[in-house]
Amino acid sequence: MTNKLLIYEPEAATNLITNPRLADDVTGYADAGSTILRSLNRARWGRASLEIVTDGVGLQEGAYFRLDPQTQNTFYGGSVYVRGAGTIRARLHDASNGIEFTSPTISLDDNHWIRLEVLGRTGGAISNDLRLYVETVGSVQSVTYYTDGWMVEPNSHITTYFDGELEKDLDRHEGDAYFRWTGPRNGSSSTRSVRFRPAGRPRTIEFEDVGVYITQGSGLGMPPIRLNIQDLGGQSKSLVQNFQVQSRAIQLLFWARKEPQTRVCSPASLRELHILRERLEALIKPDRSHGAQPFLLEYVDGADSLQILAHYESGLEFDGDLRFPYFNSFAIRLLAVDPLWDADGQDIQQLTASKEVAGADYLVARINGEWQALNDGANGNVRAFAKDPVTGDIYAVGAFTSMDGVANTRGIARWDGTQWNEVSGGLDNGSVRAIAIGPGGIPTVRTVYVGGDFTSIDGVPAIRIAAYEIEADTWSEIGQDDGLDDTVRAIAIDRNGDLYIGGNFADSELGTITLNIVAFYDVSMDTFVPMGFGPGLEMSTGNGVVYAIEMDLDGLTPMIGGLFDREPGGAAGDLDRVATYDFDTNSFDEPGTDGTSADTVRGIALAPDGRFYIGGPFTNVGVVDARNVAVYTREDWLPLGQAGDGVVGVNKIVRTVKVDERGRAYFGGSFGALTDAEFAKRVGSWSGYSFSHLDIELPLPGNEVYGLMLDGRDIWLGFGVGGIAAQASFVQTVENRGKASVDVVLEVLGPARLLWLENQTTGDVIRMDLIVDPTETVVLDSREGKQEFVSDYKGNVGRGILADSDLADFGLIPGENKIAFFARDTDSNTEIVLRWSIRHWSFDDVVWAQSTG
Repeated sequence: MTNKLLIYEPEAATNLITNPRLADDVTGYADAGSTILRSLNRARWGRASLEIVTDGVGLQEGAYFRLDPQTQNTFYGGSVYVRGAGTIRARLHDASNGIEFTSPTISLDDNHWIRLEVLGRTGGAISNDLRLYVETVGSVQSVTYYTDGWMVEPNSHITTYFDGELEKDLDRHEGDAYFRWTGPRNGSSSTRSVRFRPAGRPRTIEFEDVGVYITQGSGLGMPPIRLNIQDLGGQSKSLVQNFQVQSRAIQLLFWARKEPQTRVCSPASLRELHILRERLEALIKPDRSHGAQPFLLEYVDGADSLQILAHYESGLEFDGDLRFPYFNSFAIRLLAVDPLWDADGQDIQQLTASKEVAGADYLVARINGEWQALNDGANGNVRAFAKDPVTGDIYAVGAFTSMDGVANTRGIARWDGTQWNEVSGGLDNGSVRAIAIGPGGIPTVRTVYVGGDFTSIDGVPAIRIAAYEIEADTWSEIGQDDGLDDTVRAIAIDRNGDLYIGGNFADSELGTITLNIVAFYDVSMDTFVPMGFGPGLEMSTGNGVVYAIEMDLDGLTPMIGGLFDREPGGAAGDLDRVATYDFDTNSFDEPGTDGTSADTVRGIALAPDGRFYIGGPFTNVGVVDARNVAVYTREDWLPLGQAGDGVVGVNKIVRTVKVDERGRAYFGGSFGALTDAEFAKRVGSWSGYSFSHLDIELPLPGNEVYGLMLDGRDIWLGFGVGGIAAQASFVQTVENRGKASVDVVLEVLGPARLLWLENQTTGDVIRMDLIVDPTETVVLDSREGKQEFVSDYKGNVGRGILADSDLADFGLIPGENKIAFFARDTDSNTEIVLRWSIRHWSFDDVVWAQSTG
């Protein structure tokens, strides 16, 4: 292990480079046979680096930074991080005295950062022109490489990089700042305090001059892990819920050299051990610097280095024979409470703010995490969707007369994953408002049921309701009385394959069966059956309507919503806009304490936990204020959030409600915002404790969402506007080349309105709504101990993170991560960068430098 482990000794220093991380521009840098520019493609420290594109016509092509030190015979250390292509070196050149010093030559790759280091001095005359160069060497090269973290320190040795911005990366601490700018931020020299421990000058912990070496080490590989296990009652197996990485204990065994053929240490004294132990003590003792700070331990073996922060725990107590120097070894124990190794590097990814979803005419879908138009869309309102559970095909229905220009697609069309298809001729007139897919009269026959205001489909008389047999590809009317006498607006299928139907109708089409806006359809008998003793439902004054029907968990009991307040002949207010129906007793009941006595229920959805969510244009439900959305808990009605929460504004309608497999409720309609979710325009969601927007902005104004379908993680939206593109999140792949998961930092230069950051690989989402002003920089930091949202103008802007966010869990797993990002109101000055360190489980992962960078 000789010369593979270093401990850094804290040391005060000054970095004379005034723009070391290219924070805003290339001020101070000059080209030398090259083109230089500030780039967001790579960065070691912030969000940018100096990109150097050589001319390829001569030697020593690169860039330099010029200083005016006004010194003579003074030592300087120059260093810079480099990455890219080419054979290069660093050169420290005192142009005033005509002397120069060079670093070793290296061959670059674009997989990891390498730090060039050069030591030199100014000459005998006062120097006013000291330059640090990075340049090609050995041959003429047409290459591109990146540089960052430029540093020149008045020192006879090289120390770790720093600038004034590093103070922002630290946890809060007592006393003065460890890192400071001496003048303007990113425009002046900077200083590092000796009080900051995990930085400074590298020191070997193997001391050949006294003949003592490290011979063995332990704890450098993977740290221990604690599995959090849930016993499953009555089962022979358990469930691993998660894991927690434990602190890493590192033990290093030191051995004193012996002369051959002797059992006595050479020389025969403990003096060398005392010297070594005192040196170690000076490096690792707990009060070496301010507070209980760890020291920086570095493992160097190959093209890269790995670093970890450690504390001394034990081993220097001494246990040996003082009478004779037989004692020749001892072990020290270190503890790393942050147990993962960090490579001396950083990766970044410039994020695209949004994408235009062109051709999103009347419908759009988020499929596999990406919003997309479905070819050229429809030419009229899309009001509902249904999925064929066997083929996965999606059926869309509405008031359109054509879908994607495909012939015979009036009112209904089928999406097969790549294109729209007719459904056996489509409607001959009218439109479709409701759709459901069930087994039909024969269990193996899949049937699509549609309802609306049509009277004929593919030449088949079918008055306001019809059935399409998928495998036979044929339409038929349903009901022995030729259909229904007014519009159908809702269809639900029970577990037996029978239908519950709602709408504006009063009777069957021939008038022989009185139904009153709701009906049961017995598939096996092909007949409409009245519900209740009224029968049906009605408004005590004016016309009633049923807009929504959702089956309960038992698959037999429907929850019905609309504009009604009683059964015919009953008392007004007995059934206020919501009702359940019991088939066995043929009776209606009102769920909870009252329904909603104002206006209408338009949408109903059942959650996996049995709760019912409703939406509409109402202001109260049960005995509480609830603006257009509410939930039935099986005991009573509650608002979503506090009393009065829900849709923001007046005359706004929630038209459709759905709940996904995780219990998140989604709402669509004409609203412009939800409580604490101002960007939730026309569509939004409820997590169980807060509202949020989605990662899309639909065409506005005058638009409404009518249709909403959730298919696993996919979302389908149908609405009332065409010819205007939607704006949505942009999805791109981000690769974490480390072997361990890592937290991230999002850094944004305004203007922008930040809305969404999602890792679709892990499922974590940070929902935001923060306006970033021009020239303002905000940093969203998910790292442990930080987890903050700060602005260089406004300070803490944590209010910009919506409550329903995964900030504490957000990060990148090893390998590829699918990232969706959404921001609006950006311009050419906006910069959006995601950056992360490169973390590893074990020192064995040093091989990453040879394989992946």
